[in-house]
Amino acid sequence: MEAIQLIGTNALPAVMKELAATDSPWLRPIISWSNRQTWLPLKYPPAELRSTRAAIACQALGPLAKSAVPVLAKRLNDPSPWVRGRLELAQSLAHAGPEGLAVLIHAFANTNNSVNVCAGICLQQTYLPPDLMRELIALAYDDGIEPRLRATARDTLRVLPRGMPSEQMARVLVFELKDVNGYARQQVAFLIGNLGEYGESALPLIRDALRDPQPEVRVELRNAVLKIEEALKTKSKREGAQ
Repeated sequence: MEAIQLIGTNALPAVMKELAATDSPWLRPIISWSNRQTWLPLKYPPAELRSTRAAIACQALGPLAKSAVPVLAKRLNDPSPWVRGRLELAQSLAHAGPEGLAVLIHAFANTNNSVNVCAGICLQQTYLPPDLMRELIALAYDDGIEPRLRATARDTLRVLPRGMPSEQMARVLVFELKDVNGYARQQVAFLIGNLGEYGESALPLIRDALRDPQPEVRVELRNAVLKIEEALKTKSKREGAQ
């Protein structure tokens, strides 16, 4: 990893070549057979292993690997059952910056369960800029994709705010309270409550939204207000003790 970081972007041509590596169907059993033979001194790594190693190299490069995002995206979304290391590919995209994060958000619409689960795992550990957060919220309530995929996106949303405490995020979520989908408004209220003290700037707008026509949404909004107020009291006590 340190060697890759020292080489920097000069390593990208070789890394991207390895990312796109594939073995022909007739070659796979030969490689598998030869790698099991203890008497053969040389082992030939299969394309899946080479691609996974290249993805790990992209993680080491971080945002410097953004030019590899199209190759990483193509590999992540490849429907072939031979593709391995999807989690490493998703992690590489998460490390590559906004371009990679956008790919992960769109991966929720992929019907391959392995792809959208890996995307969800990585997004739950990553800070999302407000514009990408809006995209994820929109996808989570898009009736045009399978309910199972929408559920995965919603599960990711329920975790995200814990890792992204910011007043800016609160403003993004409050904007989504205007969604015409009542269930979406209910979920957004839950997310705002999870922001704790960082939701303070959103309190006036949340209180205005308490007139929501759906009782379930009003309950979640009241819970959000209570969570934020309790978090602010804890913050005040903590600062007073210092």
